[in-house]
Amino acid sequence: MDITPEIQALIDAAVDSAKTGLQAKNQELIDKNKKLMKGQEIDPQTLIDLDF
Repeated sequence: MDITPEIQALIDAAVDSAKTGLQAKNQELIDKNKKLMKGQEIDPQTLIDLDF
């Protein structure tokens, strides 16, 4: 099957639409994570206790 410029344009539009939604959701999750982590501190002893 040959991909014509018209078909490629439809594919590009669908990909751009999906990508825009995913980028927005990604940014939303990053922002939520930053809010949750704000003011959080890591106790060095906790890391030592994890025994990496």
